[in-house]
Amino acid sequence: MIEPKTIEIKKDAVIGIHLDQTLTSDTARIDDRITARVARDVVVDGRTAIQAGARLEGTVTLVERNQTTGRGKLGIRFATLVLGDNTRIAIQTETIFRESDPVGEPAAALGAGAALGAMLSKPGIRAQTNARGPAPSPGPYKKDARIPSGSALTVKLTAALSLASNR
Repeated sequence: MIEPKTIEIKKDAVIGIHLDQTLTSDTARIDDRITARVARDVVVDGRTAIQAGARLEGTVTLVERNQTTGRGKLGIRFATLVLGDNTRIAIQTETIFRESDPVGEPAAALGAGAALGAMLSKPGIRAQTNARGPAPSPGPYKKDARIPSGSALTVKLTAALSLASNR
């Protein structure tokens, strides 16, 4: 019989994960359950401590919908690691935060404007000007914070994690 050895994953270790569901600040609620999968094996001193595919379970810890700025913010934290044999282990992680993009011009529109400006500055190309001034801005719009399903994230441990290993 092989004696189990303990593998310790140190505090501040980072684990790559993929979120199992899409979260948005428009629909999420504090304490909603979330899950993620470990993206790649976590190896410590040449031994696999956590196999890719292990599940993390956690909750939504922050949902902000700022009516003044139109921006959203999300916070999620994981508290349980579920190994392949369904062993459940309490873990402590930092909260992962995501904010929406700033309200205003969408990034694609800003990029298109810069490209158009570059083309118009080339010799031989003439631009027609609008005597009434620039086109009106679309104005502020509401933007939710989003974390799409399958998003590659990293979770940082805030306490060491000891696991038994038969390897």
